[in-house]
Amino acid sequence: ASLGRDVAIKTLPPGPPQPPSADAAAGRTRVPLADPRDRDEARLRREARLTAALEHPGVPPVYEVGESSGGTPYYAMRLVARDRRTLATELARLEGRRFEARIPLLDAFLRVCDTVAYAHAKGIVHRDLEPANVVIGDYGVVFVVDWGLAKWRAHPEDEGVRPADDAEPLADDGDLGLTRKGSVLGTPGYLSPEAATGNMSDVDERSEVFTLGVMLFEILTGRLPFRFATGREYAAQVRSVEPPEAVALDPAVPRSLSDLCHLALARDRARRPPSVEALASGIRDWRARSDAEREALRLLAEAKGVLDRAASLPPEDARRAVSRARALVESLPALVADHPELAAVRADCDRVT
Repeated sequence: ASLGRDVAIKTLPPGPPQPPSADAAAGRTRVPLADPRDRDEARLRREARLTAALEHPGVPPVYEVGESSGGTPYYAMRLVARDRRTLATELARLEGRRFEARIPLLDAFLRVCDTVAYAHAKGIVHRDLEPANVVIGDYGVVFVVDWGLAKWRAHPEDEGVRPADDAEPLADDGDLGLTRKGSVLGTPGYLSPEAATGNMSDVDERSEVFTLGVMLFEILTGRLPFRFATGREYAAQVRSVEPPEAVALDPAVPRSLSDLCHLALARDRARRPPSVEALASGIRDWRARSDAEREALRLLAEAKGVLDRAASLPPEDARRAVSRARALVESLPALVADHPELAAVRADCDRVT
């Protein structure tokens, strides 16, 4: 408050006072979980510590961790967006629109990939990635939030206070829940096949390549790859049904992006891109080639215009025009050296001369 900035405060709802456990009094992370209040407080502290460890522009910074006068823990973090604009709300806003309208969302998606890749390098797996957990702020700011379910390799002792301990089993109401070993952590529609089996120890960085592949599929097509009414239906489909190709649902989707997305959605994790960085690199390669192709079309159109004018010019002026056209052709980006119209323009240069 003394700095005059707005912050977000995350805390627990009021509850009956509980005496501190011996572990908590000693400052240890792991606390007895018999009492729900102890468990919830330990979860909140763990989330604060983990989030604070992620010093990256894509993770809201934690400013303070403390306790209220009544002993309830809280942490203060950056207030990321007053209107809570997320990737989910943006996808909903663009529902029914053409692929071209969703292309700008790839900017936010690549920022998510960068943030998740950083977390993976720190030994942290989010385990609940979905568009609703991607907050889009002003001035190009994109945050990945809600790290409460994350797996933190550097602190395996914290596993005893994970939210998995009080979750419901896989249900028929469409909610996969947050469950004990043998059930599922995460959000239906975004879980990888291995996560849907309930063996959460099997979830790793490649599992999040799958989840990001689902989010990419949504950006490309405007829908999820699997249609399901319940959590059980989703779990059955993701483990046994081949997802559709994005280009099959929308022919406007570039084939290279569709293929990359389909690879990320492979049921066998060994077939997926080996890392989030590799997935993001594939998208950036497509964007670079797409930009190069647009530039090539502009230069080729300009070269054709020069050649069309050269045909009606005096010989000396025509030669200068052809030289200009050749210079335009030679300035084409290397990425489009095999452009189908390039040979035709070169032949026209030879014909005019």
